[in-house]
Amino acid sequence: MVHMCTIAKRARLQLGANLMKAAPMTTSKNRQVVLASRPEGIPEAHHFRIVEAPLPDRGPGQVLVRNEFLSVEPAMRGWVNAVANYSEPVAIGAVMRAIAAGRVVASDDPTLPVGTAVTGMFGWQEWAAVDASKVERIQETDLPLSTALGVTWQVAKLPYAVLLDGAGTVRGRGLVNTREHLESLFEARARGVDSLQSFAARRGVG
Repeated sequence: MVHMCTIAKRARLQLGANLMKAAPMTTSKNRQVVLASRPEGIPEAHHFRIVEAPLPDRGPGQVLVRNEFLSVEPAMRGWVNAVANYSEPVAIGAVMRAIAAGRVVASDDPTLPVGTAVTGMFGWQEWAAVDASKVERIQETDLPLSTALGVTWQVAKLPYAVLLDGAGTVRGRGLVNTREHLESLFEARARGVDSLQSFAARRGVG
């Protein structure tokens, strides 16, 4: 998951708890990360764009959520692909599909009062107007909000796999719970790195 999402050179989308200290309705803008072009292979920064849209209006039965944490996961590679699999591809110009965790800032639903910590498929954006029926209330209020993206969505419980070559050398390793996860191991072998950490080290990240 990310607390600050770096999309382009020095361009950042701040989605932090520190933003919650301000009055939640003092802005009329909604910062979003949209899919700018269809990637071939691994999505890169230039495939996305940060835009400002009007603050979403709540419809009947909806709540307004201010996101604080956004998920980044291997399944997103399939979501931005032009070929549909278990879900429709994210459209060009649309907000990137993603699970997020945040807090309710406007609501008429007595089960989701203002201030309630929630999670759901809210997308890569600062604000989301969503149907109350599609919002999951976070019960573990004594834990960091970011924990919900791992525990609620069972990221911490996914199976782990290792890809070996004929000589028994590790060529790829990581979580495997979908077809996209499995494909990422073969992509790692093709790129000559066995993990995200190795890839980041090669790029000089961190």
